[in-house]
Amino acid sequence: MQATCHPDKPHQAHGMCKTCYGRWLRENNGMSPCHPHKKIYARGLCEPCYHKWLKEHKPRYKELERENYLRTKEHKRAVRRKRLYGISSAEIDKILLEQQGLCAICKLKPATHLDHDHTNNHVRGFLCDDCNRGLGSFRDNINSLLNACIYLEQGGWRK
Repeated sequence: MQATCHPDKPHQAHGMCKTCYGRWLRENNGMSPCHPHKKIYARGLCEPCYHKWLKEHKPRYKELERENYLRTKEHKRAVRRKRLYGISSAEIDKILLEQQGLCAICKLKPATHLDHDHTNNHVRGFLCDDCNRGLGSFRDNINSLLNACIYLEQGGWRK
C-alpha cells in the first residue's frame, strides 16, 4: 500500500509515509488521531480502538503471524545450514529427492535429521530420528559399528 502524502513511498500509518508519520507524531506529542486526547497504544491507535481493531482482525492477524513465524524459522534454518555445513536449500532438496524422503540407513522412516561428519562438517545425508541417535551413540566409529554388525550376525554372545 502506498502513502497518500508521497505515492512513491510505502504506507506507514494513517495513510502517511514513515517520515510524515514520524513528524505528525512529534507534532501531536504521540496523541492518537482517533481520539486526540489519548496517547497512542499500538498500531497508531488509542488502547480502546486498538483492542477493537484486534478483535476484528485477530483471526487474519494470527494467521499472518503464524505464516511469518514459519517463513522466518525456515529461513533461519537455511542460513544456519549454509553457515555450518556449506549446503544450500536447493542441495538439501536434491539430497532428499535422491533419498525419496526416506532415511539413508533404514530406508523405512522419513528422513528428518541432517547427518554430517563431525570432523569436517561434510554432509552425508538425511536420517530418521532412530538411526541418527544410533549413529550418534557409536560416535561415528566405524570399528564399533562393524563390531555391532558382527555381534548381531552371530546372534550375540551365546551360540
